[in-house]
Amino acid sequence: MRSGGRIGGAFFGSIAATFNHLLWDDALWLARFAGDVRPELSVPVSLEAPRDWDAFKGLRVERDAEVTAWAEGLASSDLEGVVAWYPGGGDTRVEKPAAVCFAHLFNHQTHHRGQIHGMLTAAGAWPEPTDLPMLG
Repeated sequence: MRSGGRIGGAFFGSIAATFNHLLWDDALWLARFAGDVRPELSVPVSLEAPRDWDAFKGLRVERDAEVTAWAEGLASSDLEGVVAWYPGGGDTRVEKPAAVCFAHLFNHQTHHRGQIHGMLTAAGAWPEPTDLPMLG
């Protein structure tokens, strides 16, 4: 499989850019879940910022708190609706089942966090155990 000139096959070119993609994409989805059909107009998206690791960690903690608050506020009936938006500022409205979109938020995180894990491992990092039976 070709990497298309990406570092270690990373779709966004680097570990930092992949982390930033997740940070801002989570914000886009949370805005869509709140009814914003054009969140790209109000959510600043950047693969380049933040550049500072401590700033990123602070923003990630804030975003994770937003995701947690959103998830804790869900009712069973919320899973029956749809999420609608206009991708990329286009004119074609997209509607998908809410339950599928909600699952996508977490599946998307898992996908890119797995890429980050692979890049860190390739760079020589040794992560703590993540398998549930191995956790103390």
